[in-house]
Amino acid sequence: MLVSGTPPTLLSLWYLAACLAERGDRLEYRHPLVAVRNANNLVTGGLDVVRGEPAASAVIRGEGWWSRPVLGTAAAGMPPIEGRVLTGLWAQFQGKAAALALLPPELRFARLEAAAARAGIAPTLAGRLLGWSDAVVEHFRRQPVAG
Repeated sequence: MLVSGTPPTLLSLWYLAACLAERGDRLEYRHPLVAVRNANNLVTGGLDVVRGEPAASAVIRGEGWWSRPVLGTAAAGMPPIEGRVLTGLWAQFQGKAAALALLPPELRFARLEAAAARAGIAPTLAGRLLGWSDAVVEHFRRQPVAG
């Protein structure tokens, strides 16, 4: 259960973007699915929002509204992550990407590594989560969705 009040869709799309999206990719939401589209308009990854927790089994399998563009592409598998861990990281990172970017590299990496260690995830994933936090907030600001 998510105690922060953060919509599960937002957390799922954030995690999806951090795992699969590259610069210039677009984020999408069509209940109950969230997805990333690349510059060629192909879906490169997606999740079904299930009880607020992204799950590895929810990654695209060629079903639903995204199936045609995904078939034949290399949709990567994503490791499962607990909803409470993702919620905790969201609380730590929300609105802090710009401030951390201004820190000297050693201090920035030390803070990311500390957050990753507390969450039990790879520092690279923590960095990608931080990097996508503002983009996901902006996406939801333009296209409000129910949690």
